[in-house]
Amino acid sequence: MCIRDRVRRKLKREKEMEEERRRQEEEDERRMQKELRRAEKKHKKAEKARQEATLRAEMKKDVMLHAAMMMKGIKDDWINKWKSEVLPTLTGGRNDSKGKEKVVYASESDYHSDGSDDGSDTRVTQELSIKTSGLCLTEKRKRAEDVVLENNPPMELPPKRTPQRGAVKSYKANLPMTRARQKRARTPTPAKKKTPVKTPLSKMTMSPLKKSPPSGRLTPTSRTLARLRYRDAIMCELKDCNADEL
Repeated sequence: MCIRDRVRRKLKREKEMEEERRRQEEEDERRMQKELRRAEKKHKKAEKARQEATLRAEMKKDVMLHAAMMMKGIKDDWINKWKSEVLPTLTGGRNDSKGKEKVVYASESDYHSDGSDDGSDTRVTQELSIKTSGLCLTEKRKRAEDVVLENNPPMELPPKRTPQRGAVKSYKANLPMTRARQKRARTPTPAKKKTPVKTPLSKMTMSPLKKSPPSGRLTPTSRTLARLRYRDAIMCELKDCNADEL
């Protein structure tokens, strides 16, 4: 009996665990389906909002374009009306909108009626061409004729003098000279004479043989004294020499 009860309880526990697992799987599947539906709804909502925004932007663009075209039409109508009605009253019918005089074109009847004046116009044109044929570009057009003033003699300018080429005379002002300058001007300085080079007496009296250093073993003191004596002798010889000998 105990073994049967244990087997029964074990089977019952396994059955309960199987039902629990199946129920958990069903809940997970339902949760996943809910999430999928929620994500799909969210995507549809975003797509709908994007389409509405695009449609709204297109409508706004169309409205702005239509309004701009209407304003342009109103502006053109107002300008044309102002040119045709207001501007002639301001200018008196003489000038156009740009301020230029209007050109009146003659009809054929006027052209035939004015045929008698063509000869005079041609004659005037020929006279002007004959007068202007002798002109050159270098000639200046005079603004007016020379005006002659009464009781005023003509102004005469002195003749131009060109400077002479050659030596230019320098004119110095008579300034008072200093005493040193007067003395230098009166007494010319004689040229310096070159004196012959003389040999100093010390060289003439000196023996040609130079002093030789002492022979034998030299101590530091004697070596220093010998260097000093040699330096003094060389300095004395250099003092007796002049510039040419150096």
